[in-house]
Formats: sequence, structure tokens, C-alpha cells
Amino acid sequence: MLIAFSCKKRGICPSCAAKRAVLFAEHLASEVLKPVPHRHVTWSIPKIIRPYFKYDRANNGILYSAAWSTVKEMYQALVPNSLPGAAMVLQTSGEALRFNPHLHSLVTDGAFTNDGTFHKLPYFSNEKFTEVFAVKVLSLMHRAGLIDMDRIELINTWEHSGFSVWAGEPIDAKEATKFIARYMDRGPLSLQKLEFADA
Repeated sequence: MLIAFSCKKRGICPSCAAKRAVLFAEHLASEVLKPVPHRHVTWSIPKIIRPYFKYDRANNGILYSAAWSTVKEMYQALVPNSLPGAAMVLQTSGEALRFNPHLHSLVTDGAFTNDGTFHKLPYFSNEKFTEVFAVKVLSLMHRAGLIDMDRIELINTWEHSGFSVWAGEPIDAKEATKFIARYMDRGPLSLQKLEFADA
């Protein structure tokens, strides 16, 4: 039985979800994020490997590791001896509620050197990030014994592998806070997308 607007019931109350998202956004904005530009970056994987993340959630760490490793590698190639910052969350479905594990992340649009100086990223290549991310995911899955080289070689022959890394334009701290509430801790149910059928 679904009771609309019920508080703290089965984790789907839109009111509670909105409140939680705001509190989470305020915490990240005040305690975690540096006052530098950030980018919204999404990380997607092909359908052929999604079941490995559906039935054993321990494998989700592969996605985080591959994404973070990609960020560090790509940023350090552009800004040597530096460290970027990122906050990432896994979402397991899209708007159609089909299983689709993907990461939403808020990544600094640059990196910090040891003296604390922030160096803006000269550019962000979605294509290059996608290539590196794909290699890292498949490598980690192979190392974990989830897929063999034949499957990796098959995926590598596809013109469109199904891997995708997309980065939005740089946003300031205020916009980053809005992003957090919208994507990183959004509730499972949106009243705006509910339609009531006539009885």
C-alpha cells in the first residue's frame, strides 16, 4: 500500500527525500567542496556488462575505482604533480526505471598542486575520458574474474562500445549545490512526473 506524502516510509516519501537532498547539498557545499569551478560528469557502461553490477553490488566498487582513476590520470597528464577533487554517487536506474548503473559526479575543473594552488584544466575531452574509462572498467572486471579476454576483445570491436563519459560546462559553487540536490541525492519518486488517471 502506497500512502502519498507519508513521512519516512520505505524511503520513497518525496518530502523527506527533498529535505535529505538539501541537507546533503549543504554539507558538501560547506564541508567538502572547495570554492572552485566544478563539472557535472556522468559515467555510463554498456548493457552487456550491466548484469555483473545488478546481482553482486560488491562489484559497484569497480565503477568508482575506474572513474576516479580516470580522473586522476587525465588531470595529472594536463596538470602534472596535482590532485583533482571529486564526489561521486551511483544511480542504478534511469527515468524509465530500467536497470542502468551509472555514476553522477561533481569533479573540480582543475587540480591542486602541493602548495594548494588550483590550476584550471585547459580542456576536457569526453572522447578521451571515455576511452580511458572503458579500458579501466574492463581491466578491473577481468582482474576480478568477471569477464574473459574474448568478451573484452568483442566489446573493443564495436564502433560504439556503450561506454560514455559526458562532462557539462564548468559551474560555480552555487550551481554545484543545486546540482547536488538534483542529481547526487535525489529521491526515487518525483511528484512532477506522476500522473493521476481518471477513475
